[in-house]
Amino acid sequence: MTDTCQGCHGTGKIIVDCPYCRSTESFEHEELASDVCLCCNNEGHVEDVCPICEGAGKILEKTYI
Repeated sequence: MTDTCQGCHGTGKIIVDCPYCRSTESFEHEELASDVCLCCNNEGHVEDVCPICEGAGKILEKTYI
């Protein structure tokens, strides 16, 4: 039996902060102009695969006896 994933509510994706413009430790795009982030297009967040269901949107229900 499967159930809707509680981590992503069945979408298979989660929204996380952009690793380039929201992270202070990133240096990969240091030389680029600061007007537009190439990763998130200045949205501040990006979609990522849900780590709980691995993008399926559903998880197996555990049956407890």
